[in-house]
Amino acid sequence: MDKQRYNIEYAILQRNFPGRFLFKKKGQELSLDMGMKTSAGKVYRIEIRIPRDYPASVPIVLLNYPDTLRTYRGELLADISPSHAMHTLAPQAGVLQLCHYKLENWHPNVTLYKVALKCLIWLEAYENHLTTGRPLTEYLGV
Repeated sequence: MDKQRYNIEYAILQRNFPGRFLFKKKGQELSLDMGMKTSAGKVYRIEIRIPRDYPASVPIVLLNYPDTLRTYRGELLADISPSHAMHTLAPQAGVLQLCHYKLENWHPNVTLYKVALKCLIWLEAYENHLTTGRPLTEYLGV
């Protein structure tokens, strides 16, 4: 990500998620760690892995905290992923990967803020799933 795009992304995130994100650089890899709190008050931490050619490519989103999520029936969500019904992709090194954009719907004008917002919506849908047992597709409309 070039410096101009970084500054734009940082400003948007600071306005909408003040104090709840941190860009990290490890070698050539850039990621965004974010703390998220749902309307029910539960806290989660996601990692958005930013590809080198971002914004041309879709970032990867991992759910780092809590390290395990279960379905309504008690199954480990990572064990049944990938799952269209639960909007998850194959785990990476055992860490749950969230589905946030289909490749064909990705556009370079999509910001990390919008990715983060979709993740927050995913978390709200997940918490509703825990209450009702209904799949996330019913809440997310896709």
